[in-house]
Amino acid sequence: MYDLAEHSEAVTGLHMEPFPQQPSSSEIKYYILATTPKRIYQFIGSVAKGETPQFVQLFAMYNPGTVQFLEIPGTLRESQLQLWPAKPNTTPLSFAWLTGAGIYYGQLGFGDHMPVVLKHTDLRSYPDQLECRCLLLLH
Repeated sequence: MYDLAEHSEAVTGLHMEPFPQQPSSSEIKYYILATTPKRIYQFIGSVAKGETPQFVQLFAMYNPGTVQFLEIPGTLRESQLQLWPAKPNTTPLSFAWLTGAGIYYGQLGFGDHMPVVLKHTDLRSYPDQLECRCLLLLH
């Protein structure tokens, strides 16, 4: 697997899902989103079809210098990642990540040659008083 321990932050969110509408093949393309209080990571790769997906080969493609991540500094010790589908029981198309600096949100995009799935993103900063309330709600 992939080790995020070098940054000494706890993993606060994890979401894994296959890409929608894939052609028939011996592999299934997946995306994995992982969050810490200050970073959101994206992992994309294919896994051989089988009874239980084995993600070792997906993570093996990444070494510490090639991982896609975004860092948003803040003071929260925790964060939260949420994803939403357009319709129930379908692939999520939108996401939001609660960070110390605000709410980072956007859409998920899926394409054959896309190196990232997070698209049309933005950061909505907290008003000063709201950040204090968010800190209290997380504890």
